[in-house]
Amino acid sequence: MQLSGAQQPPNPTLSVEPGFLVFPVNGGTQVLIITTNQGSYQAVASDDWITITTMATGTDSITVSTNTTGEERTGTITYSAGTADSVTVTITQSAQDTLSVDPTTLTFDSTGSPAQTVTVTTTADSYTATAADDWATITQSDDSFTVTASENTTGDSRSTTITVSAGTADSVTVTVTQSAADTLTVSPTSLTFGYDDTDAQTVDVSTTADTYTATASDDWITVATEA
Repeated sequence: MQLSGAQQPPNPTLSVEPGFLVFPVNGGTQVLIITTNQGSYQAVASDDWITITTMATGTDSITVSTNTTGEERTGTITYSAGTADSVTVTITQSAQDTLSVDPTTLTFDSTGSPAQTVTVTTTADSYTATAADDWATITQSDDSFTVTASENTTGDSRSTTITVSAGTADSVTVTVTQSAADTLTVSPTSLTFGYDDTDAQTVDVSTTADTYTATASDDWITVATEA
């Protein structure tokens, strides 16, 4: 009589696909497929910015929160099932781009001259600089931009902003201020003297400037200024 040996159980298996996930800085959700002959499995994330949701048997949804650390980060999910070898899935998330400008404020006189330069430092591939008002003109280069202000003829000081954006970085604002042109009025605007009139006459001067000058066209006219 021939006796057959007991049937050997299959080798324990566990696989997870794909073996790694890559997320952008703002996070998102991706899916893993789990295959095992061990009946059930467990999944443990290494960090709390990784969330695991079982959608159905053998399918897990992996959600990653926004990366606000300023650096690329890496985590793992470890899967285990019965006596099968555990499987580790690597999770990588890119960092938010960085952006800084110098200086963050620009001041122009009423003429708008000369042009001024702002230096841009960013980890993004490119940047944009946009003025809120058309009296400020921007000329961009690779790592800086030049700002030119047109002459201020409004009679009042004025200000505007330039918004600088680059990749996923938070935008940065540059404040631009331009002073008003000084005002000057005199009263009266004409004086009449008799041929033998030696009494002085007064002209009132009103100006927003710190000082003024008065110059006569001929030497028979004497001007004496007062504070």
